[in-house]
Amino acid sequence: MPLLEDLAPTQCLPLLRRHGDFASAFATIQDGLRYFGHPDVGYVAWRDHRGIAKRTAFVFGRPVCAEGDRPALLAAFLERIQPRRPAFVAIDRGTAEILVALGLGVVQVGTEFDVPLATFKVAGRSMKNLRRAANLGKQGVVVQEQGWGEVDAGAVRAMFAAWRHSKRVAVRELRFATRPPVFRDEPDVRRFFGYRDGELLTAAFFDPLYRDGEVIGYCANILRRWPTARPAAALDYTLLEAMAVFREEGKRVLALGFAPGHAVEAVDRDMVGVRTVMQLAWKYGGFLYAFQPLAFHKTRFRVPPTPMFACCPRHSALLAGIETFRCVGVV
Repeated sequence: MPLLEDLAPTQCLPLLRRHGDFASAFATIQDGLRYFGHPDVGYVAWRDHRGIAKRTAFVFGRPVCAEGDRPALLAAFLERIQPRRPAFVAIDRGTAEILVALGLGVVQVGTEFDVPLATFKVAGRSMKNLRRAANLGKQGVVVQEQGWGEVDAGAVRAMFAAWRHSKRVAVRELRFATRPPVFRDEPDVRRFFGYRDGELLTAAFFDPLYRDGEVIGYCANILRRWPTARPAAALDYTLLEAMAVFREEGKRVLALGFAPGHAVEAVDRDMVGVRTVMQLAWKYGGFLYAFQPLAFHKTRFRVPPTPMFACCPRHSALLAGIETFRCVGVV
């Protein structure tokens, strides 16, 4: 492997279009992140976070590179960030296995959900809620794909603010763990808006998934609706209508993203203390973050969940978990 180095965001964009086929890939390009890798290989996106007792190199998601380059890239990254504490969150099983081999501890921290667009249907008893939403076109709800210059920007911003302040917890937009909303046109990002009688009801922003320069699908990054909008299922209808457009275009997948705390189970040689805290947060931590409502929305699509993991040094695992919540803005 060639000599690895710190990269500029502009050097990462071609790599993203080559290897960015997972839900959190597009979120690696945002303000506040640093990049380590090589323009011909791939990169790790990370944040240098000032922690309580020690600086933490926070990484959300796996490296953006070919699978075969992951071990060497991760090993070089761990050398690069010394003496910081590494903390990897929402990584797939393969990346977790590499990091365990490099000496880090592991724990399952949630799941992800990917919808195969070609075969997805809202048929059957388990889909009754989505099936009701799919019929909202008959009730006057209209979904349009629009550029930023085609919408009422003030109405969209007001809806986002109203949505945040209607929530009992997490009134700030999260950062790093997801991509904050961007109120301008962006290459390959798609935006759909729901209306009824000309009144804005919903917004859905979709980030592209890339493989070898081709957009193969999208991640449902931002889903918002007016808290008082009726019918309440208008947001589901907006999402379903966008999926229908993507399916017609031949796109393969819609990623629903990460559900922290969902279906956390023991894994071989995991960090029991961190797993227990994660399970308690899922059960009792609704005052910190909407763990269960977020997962509930994703599970209604009835696709198999993919386990996601976190890795960090075993001796500082609980502190790294606290720093993760601080880093992404939960606390």
